[in-house]
Amino acid sequence: ECIRGGDFNCLGGIYDQGWGMADGMHAVVFVDNHDNQRGHGGGGGVLTASGPDHNDWQYKIGAAFLLAHDYGFKRIMSSYYFDNTDQGPPGGQPNGFPNACGNGWTCEHRWSSIMNMVRFANVAVGTGVENWDGGNNYLGFQEEIRLLLPWGISIGSSTLGFLMASTATSSRTAHRRFR
Repeated sequence: ECIRGGDFNCLGGIYDQGWGMADGMHAVVFVDNHDNQRGHGGGGGVLTASGPDHNDWQYKIGAAFLLAHDYGFKRIMSSYYFDNTDQGPPGGQPNGFPNACGNGWTCEHRWSSIMNMVRFANVAVGTGVENWDGGNNYLGFQEEIRLLLPWGISIGSSTLGFLMASTATSSRTAHRRFR
């Protein structure tokens, strides 16, 4: 609801141990999976890139947040378009990368916005979220990263920034700034 409603600040309380949530080292996090994107098992209101009512933009925003946040072991969906919730996968294979998937496949993991956020997540792994600022269609925070030489000697730290802002016609995600 935070993403659909444009109130990105409400994502700030997404992790709360008081709710009985597992700590981030023991949690698998994802935007959707093959069951809940079809309305099977789990609550409604799932962001999806494949179903009859899918919204690719909202899905990309959800995936960007998931990958930028420090909580959990992240999983990205790679699915196919469907009209019927019991429909199986397409008969043909997706086209090879870097071509568009085609043949009924969605291949969310190939979308440039998601691939770039995976890179962001890999750089920021093990860091915490700091300096949270969010509101109507914008969200920003920082993650402190340690700079290490290959043999483990620390040479300092840097700040990795995440900014997500949107308008009715465009959105921007994953701006990196190293200081």
